Amino acid sequence: MHTVELCLHTGETDRVTRAALRALPLPQPLSRRHRPVPHIELVEALQEQLSRRGLVITREQLALRRDSQRLFGTMDLTWQAQESAAGDEGLALGLRQGNDLSYAIEIVAGQRVFVCDNLAFSGEIKVARRHTKHMIRLLPGLAVRAAGLLAERWTANEK
Repeated sequence: MHTVELCLHTGETDRVTRAALRALPLPQPLSRRHRPVPHIELVEALQEQLSRRGLVITREQLALRRDSQRLFGTMDLTWQAQESAAGDEGLALGLRQGNDLSYAIEIVAGQRVFVCDNLAFSGEIKVARRHTKHMIRLLPGLAVRAAGLLAERWTANEK
């Protein structure tokens, strides 16, 4: 059984949909080296890489904080072949990023994932990347790495 929790308790964070993420204006760089990543690009890059590995998002929770500069999210995952099967088997993914330089793009995954708007963030697997000038080009690689580690963990757990 897996658990995934998106905890929002600061009073400054609002749950949102992907449509709301798409409607956000493009964030502006805050320094010469900083390259913000539109939240929707991060979420969709992760979904694409998970899908390529046969993983399906069965539930998604997204939230924004601090003038939409900070993204928090969780995803319940299952294998495509098991999508219609009942049961609690599966893995979870958590993500966060701060386009305001508060923290890097970070992804956690595992059977137990916790993401909170007070910056608590945990999972069995963690990958992170700062918002550097090459981040947009490197984002697919980060998603590939996270999805690959997640698929490896799932396969190991199944065995």
